Amino acid sequence: MTAYEKIFDTLNRHGVRYLVVGGVAVVLYGAQRITFDLDIVIKLNAENTARLAKAAEEAGLIPRVPVKIEQLGDENIRKRWIEEKGVVVFSLVTRAIPTRVVDIFVYEPFDFEKAYKERTDVKVGDAVVPLVPREILLRLKKEVARTKDLADVEAIEKLMKDGLI
Repeated sequence: MTAYEKIFDTLNRHGVRYLVVGGVAVVLYGAQRITFDLDIVIKLNAENTARLAKAAEEAGLIPRVPVKIEQLGDENIRKRWIEEKGVVVFSLVTRAIPTRVVDIFVYEPFDFEKAYKERTDVKVGDAVVPLVPREILLRLKKEVARTKDLADVEAIEKLMKDGLI
C-alpha cells in the first residue's frame, strides 16, 4: 500500500471527501489480494472535485483522457459521459508511473454521506484512509459478480466469521 500512501496523504491534506472501494479496500480490510489500481468514490460536487484537482496536481496525477478533473463536479457532464460513452470511472494516472491508476467513480453507487459517517478509517503509513463500510463493499462486489469480486466477498466474509474484522 505504500505505493498509494502519498496519494492518500495528498487527498487528506486537501480535504477531499472520498472512500476507498475495490481491491485496495479488500486488502486494507485484511484479505490477501493483488490489485493494480486504486478505486475511490468521492462526494461529487464542485467544491470537492476542485479539491481533488488540486490534490491530483500536487500528487502528479493527470486524467487519462483530455478532460479537466473539475468536470466531475458537473452532474450534467457526468450524466452525458455515462449515457453517451458508457463511462463508469474517471481515470487518473501518475506522470512518473503511468501504470499506477486511480479510478474515480463518476456516480455515487451508494449514499455517500451515510457511508462516509459509517466508514472504517485505517492507517497506511502516516495517512488515515477512509474505507467504504464492509457491508457496502460486499454489496458492490456481489453486484459486479466477476470471479475476482466473488473471491473478495468470500475472503472478507471469512475474515468476519473468524472475528478478524
